[in-house]
Amino acid sequence: MEANDITVRNQRVIEHFKNACENLEEISPELLADISKFIVGLSEPYKNTALNMIAEYMVGTMKVHILSLMTTFQNNAKQDGIRPENCKETFEQVLPETFRILSELSKNISVESLDELYTLTHITGSLQTLNETTSAAMAQNSLYRLPSMYYRELDKEHLVTKVVFTQSFPAETVMWSSSVLPIKFEISQNPEENKVSNFNEPVSFTGIVKSSHTKSDNIIPIWSTIPTKAG
Repeated sequence: MEANDITVRNQRVIEHFKNACENLEEISPELLADISKFIVGLSEPYKNTALNMIAEYMVGTMKVHILSLMTTFQNNAKQDGIRPENCKETFEQVLPETFRILSELSKNISVESLDELYTLTHITGSLQTLNETTSAAMAQNSLYRLPSMYYRELDKEHLVTKVVFTQSFPAETVMWSSSVLPIKFEISQNPEENKVSNFNEPVSFTGIVKSSHTKSDNIIPIWSTIPTKAG
């Protein structure tokens, strides 16, 4: 993940890409509201298809937001005192599952009403606001938590189908620690059926705490080991 590896040709293409983006239509809240008024007047199946087009767009904004956090982390890591090897380690840990979760969301997001589209938009916008930062350290924290947190919030509202993913959470509640505990977290519609285990011994979800180390008070999951049965 070295920004200096960009070739001269790629740099020129990026400049052309930047100029081309200036021609894109700005999707304002007012425009989205007008589009939603049009959609509710459509008959089925066009109405449902149109609602899900907007839903996919909302998920797309979260994808771009997370890519922006990755860019912030890489660009500002040095000034925040994050060493290159730690930066490399972070990307190795977060990239596989982040891209898998977001890819699965694209295929499994589903809204069936204007109310559900509002809920999706509210969750998406709120999490983006909470995780907006120019700090590499805070961006690093968001990269470990935001993708799975976003999925869980959408799943709670029944806006996605079941997806099983593996996500790395910090082993301790100390922020910015490079020590991580691999967790396999299977989500189901019924919270009582949720399964959590690390790769060495069973653990259970025991609660959450809010970190006092960030302005957004990010939620941190707490896990406890499950004693093995004797014999």
